[in-house]
Amino acid sequence: MGDVKWIRLSVDMFNNRKIKHLRSQKDGDKKALIWVELLTVAGRCNSGGMIFLTWNIPYTTKMLADELGYKENTMISAIKSFKELGMVEEFNGALSITNWEEYQNIDGLEKIREQTRNRVAKHRQKQNASPCNVTVTPEVTQSNAIDIELELDKEKDKEECKEKDVANPVPVSATFPPDGFEMICVDKLIQSVVSQFNGAKVPVTTAAKVKWCEHIEKMKRLDHRTEAEIQEALNFAITDQFWKTNIRSTKTLRDKFETLIMQSRKKKGTGAEKSKPNQFQNFPQREIDYDALVLQQLQGG
Repeated sequence: MGDVKWIRLSVDMFNNRKIKHLRSQKDGDKKALIWVELLTVAGRCNSGGMIFLTWNIPYTTKMLADELGYKENTMISAIKSFKELGMVEEFNGALSITNWEEYQNIDGLEKIREQTRNRVAKHRQKQNASPCNVTVTPEVTQSNAIDIELELDKEKDKEECKEKDVANPVPVSATFPPDGFEMICVDKLIQSVVSQFNGAKVPVTTAAKVKWCEHIEKMKRLDHRTEAEIQEALNFAITDQFWKTNIRSTKTLRDKFETLIMQSRKKKGTGAEKSKPNQFQNFPQREIDYDALVLQQLQGG
């Protein structure tokens, strides 16, 4: 679990239809507060929205009620409402915040930590020549959410300026060839999504597929995932009954990567244990004449 000290909350949170419906219920204001507190718990766990005490011990409603200071009945009712509204999901007894990436920007943090040092070193040399005049903040700390969000906005502006300044852009088809690893992963995920729902919204044009390819490329370049690991997570995501209905883009695949890998390997380990033969079954059976044995003992043999 990472050391994340903050989560993001939208200023329009209480205008959300689900939150309004939640607050209209019995103990609705308590439920809304519990929802925010669950987001903070998931932030502390820092595992793609999963909520647990430890890796092997998921929270029960009583444990959550005790920790957050509510009656268990209130917590049970709140969790039930969250599930009905699609705000939380349950997997192997553990709760998970739906669409966690809306509340936490782990990718942004990782990207900033990697790029800030390089950009600061080069900034002074390029500042006068840059047509965009993008100012780079020298220091970015993980606990300062405001600076991080500003830095992300600046980086986005910088990328947009670069795109405008490129006179002869490289064709998108040349960036990720059809037989390249990234495009193969994208096509595989698209096929899985469409097989579940024929009208699913998936990229059709090459340019749209490239957008999905970029997340695979970032997994390799920024997250330092190997192609074998990415393929393992993808194969699990499109075959598991729970995840194949939830991983419907490469962005979500990247966000849930660690959870997918851990659950994939845990599932494989459990299967191996179940299939391990009983080593005692291979011993030959011996026939024993107990009557003859007793008679021998009586005769002092």
